[in-house]
Amino acid sequence: MRHPIYILTKGLTAIVIATRRIRLGIRGFGILAVILIIISSYALFFYFQRGIQEQVKLQLFKQQEERQLGSTQQIAAHMGSDLTVVLSILDGISNSKYLQEGQFYGQDIRQLTTEKYAQMSETVDRLFILNNEDIVVVQASNSSAAGGSLAPIGNDLSFRPWVRETRDTFKPIFSEGFEHLGEYRVIITNPVIDRETKQYLGLVGVSIPTIHFFEHYGNVHDVNSQFLVTYDKMGTLLAAGADERLVGLDFFGETVQDFINHDPTLNKITDELLKGKAGSAVYDYGNGERLTTYQPIYVADKPTYFLQMVTPTATIYSQIDPILSKESEKLALFLAGPSGASAILIIFLLLWSSSLQKEVKKRTKDLQESNRLLGVTNEQLRERERIENEFINIAAHEMRTPIQPILGLL
Repeated sequence: MRHPIYILTKGLTAIVIATRRIRLGIRGFGILAVILIIISSYALFFYFQRGIQEQVKLQLFKQQEERQLGSTQQIAAHMGSDLTVVLSILDGISNSKYLQEGQFYGQDIRQLTTEKYAQMSETVDRLFILNNEDIVVVQASNSSAAGGSLAPIGNDLSFRPWVRETRDTFKPIFSEGFEHLGEYRVIITNPVIDRETKQYLGLVGVSIPTIHFFEHYGNVHDVNSQFLVTYDKMGTLLAAGADERLVGLDFFGETVQDFINHDPTLNKITDELLKGKAGSAVYDYGNGERLTTYQPIYVADKPTYFLQMVTPTATIYSQIDPILSKESEKLALFLAGPSGASAILIIFLLLWSSSLQKEVKKRTKDLQESNRLLGVTNEQLRERERIENEFINIAAHEMRTPIQPILGLL
């Protein structure tokens, strides 16, 4: 049987150890809680910061989209206006007294042609007149224009689709794109119709180098900034900022489709554009995300050519990104102070906890040693009690042995 003092001491030791463990557990939980709070604070900070940045970028994107839609409409209107002016000049030549009287040759018509060409020289590179046999009879151009003469005087151009279409329809024609003399170009023609007899007398036309024409209205070379892409009514590229090697190719042909990785969004909006629709879309066919707005170019209320304005979205955010980054750094520094103080507190608590653990281990060891000594003492007491009991039993036995005969005699 264990000594009551031993049992009491053992119980008190267990209570002390359990209490200290509970205290250490509470401190450890507190440290863990502080760490979790810090981590959660940073996580929430970056989450909300990212959300705010996304909202700012979305708003900026919407503003850019609205501005770009307006710009695309304005540029398309400007192009249409300039083409209308060209057509008006051609109509003026067609209705001049010289051509109406059949004077397709001579100094007067040549002088008129030269004067009118001078009014359009920023837009067109050649002005020419064909008679009713589709023969070039007059031509005016910049002597420094590259590539020489588009249609030398005396040439028969009846094989040109735009010549046949002008003759057949008696209407102005905006040709599809074609390459000639190393440049891609379009032709605008106006028929010469006798006002009295309504007979076809010939046509007046101009040649417009497409890249030269469209670069007056915006960038058609650099894909790293906002650029323009234009098409004729058949979907042939007249100017392609993405790659000038694509100029003259069918957008829906294999070469261009391979270039854009058959992007469905770009195909869809281009198809809509060629049908006379306007709008905007975002896509990425492998060269970065882009915002594209599109608008037909109208002349006399009819779509003649088609315009896309393309903006890499990275350029939209290029000005706001440094500001957002700077604000994020400021907020991060604002959180760094409390985080540093919390880190110091955690280190202090860890050191304190370590010290307490050492103290607990020391006290526990002392208590365990005391228990051991109490156990030894308890064993010694039990051994002494056993010896005492044994001595008493022996003494009682020895005392009964001599007394027994006496009791018998008595």
